[in-house]
Amino acid sequence: MHAANSSEKPKNKKILRKIIIGISAVVICIVLSAFFILPVYLSSRSGNNLILSKINSNIPGKVRADKMRIGWFKGVRIEKFNFADNAGAATVSANKITTRPNYISLLAGDISLGKTEIDRPVVSITSAQPKPQTEAAEKQKKQKSQTSHKPAIPAIAAKDIDLRINDGLVQITDPIQSRTTQIKNINTRLMMKNFGQKVNLDLAADVADEQTDSRVVVQGEMKSPGAKKWSFAETSGVFHIEVNDLNISSIEPLINLANKNIAAKGIIKADIDAAVDKGALGKINGTVSARNIDISGGPLKANNIKASKLNAALEIVSQQDIYKIDKLDIDSDWGTASMAGQLPKSLASLSEVMNNPQGRLQGKFQFDIAKLIDRIPGLVRLPADAKITSGLAAGNISTTAESGRRVLAANISLSDFAATKAGKAVKLSKPLDLDIKIASQQNQAVIEKLGLNSSFAAVNLNGTPEAINYTGRIDLGLAQSEIGSLLDIGTMAGLATLDGKAFREKQKMTITGKVQLTEFAMTPKSGIKIIEPAGNIDYQLEKLPTRLSIGKLDIGGAFGKLAVKGIVPIGKISSEQLSLNIDANADLAKIRPWAAGLNVVPADMVLAGNAAAACNIVQQQKNIYQIKMQDSKISDLRVEFPGKEPLSQKAVALTGDLTIDTLNKTINIKQVNIDSDQIKVNKLVLEQQVQKGHVKTAGNLVAEYDLAAVSTLAGAYMPQGLKLYGKRSDNISFTSTYPAGAKNGLMQNLNTAAQFGFDRAEYMGLNIAKTDFNLNVANGLMKLAPFSTKVNDGNMVCAGEMLFNSKTRIFNAEKAIAFEKVNINRSTTDALLQYVNPFFANLTDAAGTVNFRCDRLLVPLEQTRRNDINIAGTLSLDNGRINGSPLVTILLKGLEMAGLKGMSTNPLITIKPTAFTVSNGYVVYSDMSVLCDNIQFNFSGKIGLDKSLNMRILGPWTSGGRQMPVILGGTVDKPEIDFGEMFKERLIQEGQKILEKLLKGK
Repeated sequence: MHAANSSEKPKNKKILRKIIIGISAVVICIVLSAFFILPVYLSSRSGNNLILSKINSNIPGKVRADKMRIGWFKGVRIEKFNFADNAGAATVSANKITTRPNYISLLAGDISLGKTEIDRPVVSITSAQPKPQTEAAEKQKKQKSQTSHKPAIPAIAAKDIDLRINDGLVQITDPIQSRTTQIKNINTRLMMKNFGQKVNLDLAADVADEQTDSRVVVQGEMKSPGAKKWSFAETSGVFHIEVNDLNISSIEPLINLANKNIAAKGIIKADIDAAVDKGALGKINGTVSARNIDISGGPLKANNIKASKLNAALEIVSQQDIYKIDKLDIDSDWGTASMAGQLPKSLASLSEVMNNPQGRLQGKFQFDIAKLIDRIPGLVRLPADAKITSGLAAGNISTTAESGRRVLAANISLSDFAATKAGKAVKLSKPLDLDIKIASQQNQAVIEKLGLNSSFAAVNLNGTPEAINYTGRIDLGLAQSEIGSLLDIGTMAGLATLDGKAFREKQKMTITGKVQLTEFAMTPKSGIKIIEPAGNIDYQLEKLPTRLSIGKLDIGGAFGKLAVKGIVPIGKISSEQLSLNIDANADLAKIRPWAAGLNVVPADMVLAGNAAAACNIVQQQKNIYQIKMQDSKISDLRVEFPGKEPLSQKAVALTGDLTIDTLNKTINIKQVNIDSDQIKVNKLVLEQQVQKGHVKTAGNLVAEYDLAAVSTLAGAYMPQGLKLYGKRSDNISFTSTYPAGAKNGLMQNLNTAAQFGFDRAEYMGLNIAKTDFNLNVANGLMKLAPFSTKVNDGNMVCAGEMLFNSKTRIFNAEKAIAFEKVNINRSTTDALLQYVNPFFANLTDAAGTVNFRCDRLLVPLEQTRRNDINIAGTLSLDNGRINGSPLVTILLKGLEMAGLKGMSTNPLITIKPTAFTVSNGYVVYSDMSVLCDNIQFNFSGKIGLDKSLNMRILGPWTSGGRQMPVILGGTVDKPEIDFGEMFKERLIQEGQKILEKLLKGK
């Protein structure tokens, strides 16, 4: 039995081996069958249809092909290829496309097409009509450009390409102008093997429209040393570009494919050979000529680039430290220039050039500045109402032998400069001259003179490239009188002087110096005068290729002192990070004119105190900076606004820790603390994150404060004359989500809820009792929950809302405000009632109770927009008593002239309920019945918020049983009534009656 089992085991192993071999053979057969059958199937009509259906289901268009042949070894062959997009704006066709791709490389993500040939391709594009850009679209585009990252120079994974295009044609049609541009006879070959090997490009084509035809040829050989990716930044090679009489108007449809709406005219001819070394231009040799150039529209807006002629011939080689210029000639309708010789790239190579026998630099130029800026407006940014009318820039450069030395001398001048600004003439009284004299001495260059001189400034440099002394002097008053109005910076006066040294050692440059301001005075466009008797700036800087080290930057003056130290990264590839330490000591009263003049604080703000602050700014990431404030204190602080109680604090301490993202324009506050007698911020945190193009904000504020102090600090943002009293302790959380880059986006999308109140308040003669109410803000809309309170021994009911996401902050209280039996006083009449009726102007005393009901109330919070106040309501007055009214005095004279009595100099006044409106800067009503003692007057017309009067009064004056109206003009402060005309008309009417009686008697 045991022996039988042992003999069975080898048999079982053989059977298992056969099964495994059989299965493997079947699998291999299946794989090989699939390998060979798959191309056969894909090349069949059903396989072609499958491929086309898959493609067409994933693109906005339709692809067709008569035949497609696919093989593992023969590659891909497509005959009669056609594509048309769904919009009917683009079609692509080709007679035949063959390619032999490397499938393994394609799967690895590399572009490896092998030998590829496209026969007689035709591309037809119809450009879309540019859509007019709305203000909102322009704003959104600007925000997007501000928040988007600039793309880096791409690196392309491409190798083993041999691409040929035979007899190609591209047609671009502009339906607006009914024009078609053709790029025809396109024959191109692009060859590239493995990474790091050379690439050959050969392209020739004709560019034509209905009237012109020109030839364009581009040939080149380039190489990128990258082992895995093709990088343009690392590319080196040579190129030849030839353009024969290209009419640029013929390529307008091509340009406007980018929706730029550019109009272009002119002829360009070019023949250029160029070499590129690691992405930088190493050599250029050729000629360019253009005539009758006129380019406008699109990004140029109202500006036109023009040139009736422009001819340039260049032969320039970029060497390690110098430019070797064999020829540089420019001839245009705005000037001429020519130069030859060696030009140093930096101060470091100046000595090399000066001591090189082949380094002679000769040249001259002459430009008409007015014509140049008129032809190319983007060269200089000027205010919209400014224009340069004349100016000649001319210069000569020569290298000569002098006393055994090589001497480079140059003179550049700007003469006859004139311009206009807002119709006023601007002119330089003397030419602006730059004189340069550099000599070779003991194998180094010596700068004997480098001076810039004008009627208002003088700057001089001398020394060697390793050690330079510099001085400067600017008469700011003269500069203002000659060019200040052109710069549109306000007015200036005073003297600025500069004195310093610069030392260079290899790649390091150390700069030290001092700037002094004497009797400096400036009045910027804000109109607030800034005076600094003696200011100074001391600095010590060290510049390296990747950073600027600030050893000392002290700014001092009558206002105090600001000291800055740290590191500032420079250059696009700098690995350094910003790090600054800032210490400041300032007299706030003396720094206030600077802050107000530069619109940092409100112009009517009174500020005093002594501030000492310490701040550290550290770059954490590319666009993220941390700011820490430590030991920042203000002593004897005083803040005051018109109509507000002054804020006085003996000591204020401030600490903070926050980060700013300059790219996404977000801020994250880890903690801010303010400690003073009347205001304590125990916690202020804010977190902002950018997600899918939106900024998500969440914050929390915990504070204890005296309302009178806060009202003063917020004086610029509160109604003038509003005073709040009481102490509060609040814990407020808030959120906001808004598009990244949106201006005022946080407030316009704010969400929060809070309870607010005060012990008492004063506003326009209204004494408001203790009040508490609820505020709710949702998506920028603030709603004030209804509440009632006591006002001047009367009652007030109020509710309303304000929209933060509109351009102006407007308080809206439709049918939500009412006053009942509110006592009036002189403050109330001066602030409010004098605009309702001129009886209440310039009173010495007032009393009575007023009732007011609002049907509509829209009030902008900005004082400058009072003409946008919109109110509809009803007002009445009971038991009113006024003293000193100029209008009462005038009406008493009118009554006396008519022989009427019944009104005293301080009459008891009753106003019956009167409907009125306020809009467009006027208070208007059709009939206000006013009972003064026993005399009734009826007013109609309008009173301007500027106090102007245009009214009509019906009083007790009658003629023939009819009331005779009088016209009330002048102003609220000085009302004017001409009773003479009224009595003259009355006498005429009475005379007519007497005459009629006499005639009847006859």
